[in-house]
Amino acid sequence: MPAAFARLAMQDVTPGSSGAYVDVDAQDYGADAAAVGVWLRQTAAATYAFDARKNGSTDTFGYQDCAAGYQGELYVGCDPSGIFELEVEAYASQTAWIMGYMLASVSMFTNAEDKSIGVATTYTDVDVSSECPDAVFVILDLAGSGLYNNYVRKNGSSDDRYARSNVYAGTGRGSIIGVDGSQIFENKIAATGGAYPCHVMGYYAGVSATIHTNATAVSCTSDGAYHDLAALTADALLGFYTVHTNANIAYAYAFRKNGESEDPYLLNSNNGWNTWAVECDGSRIVEGKQENAYLDFWEVGYLETELITYYKTVSATVGTSATIPRAISKTVALDTVGTSAIVVRSTSKHLAVASIGTIGAIAMGRYYYRTFAAAVATAGSVVRSVGKHVTGSAGTTGHIRPFSIVRTITGTVGTAGVVARAVSKTVAAATVGTSGSVGRAIIWIKSLAATVGTSGSVARITAFHKTVSATVGAIGVTIRPIKVGRHILGTVGTAGSIRPISVWKTITATVGTSPSVIRAIAKHVALATVGTIGSIVAQAQHIIQGGVAVVASVRRKVLKNISVAVPVLGRIETTLYDIVYAMNQTIRQIFGKVRITYTDPYFSACVDTEATETGRYTYPAQTADDVMSEQYKWFSLHRNDLGGTFHPLPSDLSISVGWWGTQLSDAVTAEFAVAYPLLTITHAARSVASLLVIGDDKLAEYPVDFTIRLYSTGDVLEHTEPVTGNTLVTWTKDLAPTVSGIVKQTLEVTKWSRVSSVCKIAQFFTTLEETYYSEYGDLLTIDVTEQREYTGTTIPAGNLAASEIRVRLNNVDGTFSAGNIYSHLHGKLLNNRAINAWLGVDLYPSGVRRWYPLGTFYSRDWSAPDEEIWAEVSGQDMLSRLQSTEFTTSEVYENKTLQELAIIVMTDAGLTSADWDIDPTLDTIVVPYAWFDRMSHREALRRIAAAALGQCYCNRDGQVVLEIYAMPSLNPYAYTEANVFTFDHPLAWSQMVNYVEVQAQPRVASAAVEIVTDAEEFTVPAGDTVTKTHFFVSSPCVDVQAPAITAGPNVSVDSWTAYAWGIVVTYANAGGGDETVTLVQVDGKTLDALGSRIATAQDEDSIAQNGLQTLPEVLTSEFWQDEETAQDVADSLLASYKDPRRDVVMRGRGNIAQLLGDRVEAPLSRIAKSVGQYGIVGQDIGYDGGLQVSVTARALAGTPILYRKTVRATVGTEATISPVKL
Repeated sequence: MPAAFARLAMQDVTPGSSGAYVDVDAQDYGADAAAVGVWLRQTAAATYAFDARKNGSTDTFGYQDCAAGYQGELYVGCDPSGIFELEVEAYASQTAWIMGYMLASVSMFTNAEDKSIGVATTYTDVDVSSECPDAVFVILDLAGSGLYNNYVRKNGSSDDRYARSNVYAGTGRGSIIGVDGSQIFENKIAATGGAYPCHVMGYYAGVSATIHTNATAVSCTSDGAYHDLAALTADALLGFYTVHTNANIAYAYAFRKNGESEDPYLLNSNNGWNTWAVECDGSRIVEGKQENAYLDFWEVGYLETELITYYKTVSATVGTSATIPRAISKTVALDTVGTSAIVVRSTSKHLAVASIGTIGAIAMGRYYYRTFAAAVATAGSVVRSVGKHVTGSAGTTGHIRPFSIVRTITGTVGTAGVVARAVSKTVAAATVGTSGSVGRAIIWIKSLAATVGTSGSVARITAFHKTVSATVGAIGVTIRPIKVGRHILGTVGTAGSIRPISVWKTITATVGTSPSVIRAIAKHVALATVGTIGSIVAQAQHIIQGGVAVVASVRRKVLKNISVAVPVLGRIETTLYDIVYAMNQTIRQIFGKVRITYTDPYFSACVDTEATETGRYTYPAQTADDVMSEQYKWFSLHRNDLGGTFHPLPSDLSISVGWWGTQLSDAVTAEFAVAYPLLTITHAARSVASLLVIGDDKLAEYPVDFTIRLYSTGDVLEHTEPVTGNTLVTWTKDLAPTVSGIVKQTLEVTKWSRVSSVCKIAQFFTTLEETYYSEYGDLLTIDVTEQREYTGTTIPAGNLAASEIRVRLNNVDGTFSAGNIYSHLHGKLLNNRAINAWLGVDLYPSGVRRWYPLGTFYSRDWSAPDEEIWAEVSGQDMLSRLQSTEFTTSEVYENKTLQELAIIVMTDAGLTSADWDIDPTLDTIVVPYAWFDRMSHREALRRIAAAALGQCYCNRDGQVVLEIYAMPSLNPYAYTEANVFTFDHPLAWSQMVNYVEVQAQPRVASAAVEIVTDAEEFTVPAGDTVTKTHFFVSSPCVDVQAPAITAGPNVSVDSWTAYAWGIVVTYANAGGGDETVTLVQVDGKTLDALGSRIATAQDEDSIAQNGLQTLPEVLTSEFWQDEETAQDVADSLLASYKDPRRDVVMRGRGNIAQLLGDRVEAPLSRIAKSVGQYGIVGQDIGYDGGLQVSVTARALAGTPILYRKTVRATVGTEATISPVKL
């Protein structure tokens, strides 16, 4: 990797606001995703306070003045997402510049370590060994409250520049100071007290830094021009320099890389000093510039290329040989073997160990360790495949424990067998007299046991069948029912056989007693007496046959009938094999998948590819997989030789080949015939900033003449890029300006680089996305939290909600470890990358897998603990993203509907119509005057939703939804005692409101008044323009007039734009010298509230029973501007809140198809056996191979309450059960 300090182009990162810490994303300015900190330069046009700190820090000591015309450098940490914080006192007069970033060998504290000393005027040792173990140098912040002597040096140094080492407040803060082998440096201060602080911001503990004990003087000619400083050592990439002034006068200075054009030339404080990190050129030269000979430059040290050792060690004591295939094309040799050993990395992710005598261990990478152990009597084999099966064969027993995920299997044993499978899923074998076998194919939580006379077998297969058979002398077979929905009891004379049992059908057979069949949930009940033998088969239609005395017929109806009359046969026709059936299976397998798009912020690719012609074993989809180079020279009939350099094409997708055509180019001209080979890629709308076409780098073939076309929605051609005479395997071009809204890209190739050859494209699309599946072991867990307001009428603070996701991925091979430079994702674990997640299930009996989306999220934090095998990424939905974008362009909109306002806000945020779903009802609500002050786009949407008494949330398709709630039909999936583990019914009297006041504020434009009077003087440079923002005395304002200015004769108003809250004006100076503007005045009309109207609503009965309960304040919205609207709002809110909230909070098995807002049945009381109807308002979805959901639901007014009754009947009677609505 490069030096631990990496230089960036100097860029302005000043916040756009003052007086508060503001997050700054270093990655937006080019910092690596692995950056742990940045270094900054600060300047000021006037004396104002400034501070920088690591995101999450509570430090405020650094908020100190930066003097006018002075500069300083400081070093600050950033969090794992690259975020640090800045605060400025006057953002228009101060500038913060990012200069570079720091990497892994540097550690930066969240809160600085205070190492201030209590002894003055003498050098005092400062020990940082506990805070900075193994440190080579420390990074200090010496920010005090004034101009004071404060000098620091490496322990053992004889440097003594204390007399000219003032630290002026915030100007001379950042210092790089070496420490000795005991991590000690020396500090000398003028006096004790808070004016002389010493804070340790971080430290370097790598092996590639050299800090001199005594600094080397490297001053240059003092003529205000850049000069080469003495060259750094041969392998240096960056030097550390300090500047000191030998006079109580401020002089200007600068450092820069040799040959650069940047000019960071400003004043040093009187006798001031601090440390600058400066990159050198290939000749190890840094340039310096100093105004006066009183300035001295000193080289403190330098950095070389940072060394991070990635090692792989394999050791084993082997009887003959060992072969271990493992992922991604890397080879490592075993160290200790009997004969030979080979370790091969491949994408198939197999692991095999053969003929192991005692123990084998593999340690891989700096952070990734894997240990394998086996003790076998003769031989053992372990295979790890995509299907994640482990099989063993041993004389006695074998135990394998890979990756801390326990899989233990003992098979073919003499007396007993036990199969244990991870995640608490077990199968117990039978107890047998002579032999037994247990076969297991799918991971399910089930236990089966039987005691038999001679032999027994228990088998578990993918069809989810359970079979128990026995030859019984005097012993019967009993299968314990699982109470889920229906109970059937029958009498059997001697033997019973039970085939597949669904969640909703449970059978209990008892020998020699009486018959009864009980059918729960107010449905049919049928009874039958079985004479001798009974067989029950549960499938699409459930049939009961046997020697029966009577018959029962059961069908699902609204009213439930019980009747018996037929003498021979009974049939039950009910089961619909849909997602509800699948979710209610006693044994169910749920699958997960997650897709992450790594290369485009906010872009969820969902890329589809097609071609007009495709060669065998090549794939158009692989032109969008971010694989830029071919692995081999691929063998084909039109180009090959037998010299051993060619490789056959893979017959599967294990290696990326890209797309080949089938048409041969002309044998003379190398041109293709019409119709030309055409590759088409479609995706969600995105902005295209660059184009990329890659041919075959191993065969050195590429397109010579080709055309790229970009299309927006509706096949509208937005851009055509014709290319002729290309000579590059990798062709790329940046587009300026960027082309936005692109949904389709095509590549048409007309001429190839080789005659009689087919077109071969390795890469065309520039987005990298990967999909991870639970069944292949790539995806470990998914946790989603989603909440939103359910009822249609809500208080304004409750109209908006957002969702979050946390995904854990398999990181056994270190793919997601930020420090793994060999990972294909190195540098790509970035902020705001799209995450799509799904849960799926195989439907029975079709076997079709149905996927249900969990939503579209955008990545925030990545975590890959060294001691774990997983990496975790968290994400937020679109609404959370809109919280960090600002809506500043609001005008005063007259007679706009709420739908029009929502579209204005979301369009300003960069969304398109594909990104939102707006209830048409909002287009019927007209607001006379609407406006927004400067606020986030999310807050603007919240206000619109509140005005409509609606709700705003993100749906599972990633769209922002604005709607007024309408009750859906009842979801067929019901929560019952069979699928709910716990439930609670809080009765929220505190949230009951029986008296509501709503205020309407009509608006009227005032007479013309002066709405801007800005007397702050500013300068417009000669021949240049300056843009200023002026705020109105009150907002909103309408009929804004052109600004009137008092200024120099050559200064004029070039352009201006009025918003609801202020005006942005561009001033131009046509003269040859700088001129000033001393006064800006703007006239307009304020929109004043013309009195107010209070509408009330109350419930007299509730007030009489519970007393008056009101909201804490009168409700109001800028968008409620007439009394009729206010009264409608008051009536709606009263209807929603006059009764206490009755929620149900449940933890259960869950339903992957369930959405927020769904209307479901759930238990109301265990004792009363009653159920009610609820609306889902919150879900915590937890998936780890199995599914568990915590649900919050709100009782719906006006829906029926059902009481469940148990009916027992003898044959020949009839009963009817009807639901009761309370």
